[in-house]
Amino acid sequence: MLVFGDDRTSAPIIHFHGPLTLSPHGSAPLALGSPDEWEAVVGTPGLGAGTFARVATDAVPAMAHPRAEFEFRGEKGTTKKVTVALNGRC
Repeated sequence: MLVFGDDRTSAPIIHFHGPLTLSPHGSAPLALGSPDEWEAVVGTPGLGAGTFARVATDAVPAMAHPRAEFEFRGEKGTTKKVTVALNGRC
C-alpha cells in the first residue's frame, strides 16, 4: 500500500511511463502442480512500498504475450524452472 513520506527524503517515488515489467497480483503462494491461477499486472516499479505504477490492460498491445519464469525449490535443495506464456487477459 502506498504511504506518503513525512518529508521529501522519505517520500516514495512513482515512475510513470518507464520500462514495463510484470508484477505478481495478489500474495497467495504458488506451488508446482497447483491448480491455482497466477495473475500478473504490467507496469513500472518505483522506489518504496506500493509504488508499482500499473498500466491499463488495453495499454498493452493485443499481440504482446509476455512470458513468466517461475523457479520452484524442492525439499532437498533442488530447483525446477518453468516458463509460461501469459496469453490470458482480464
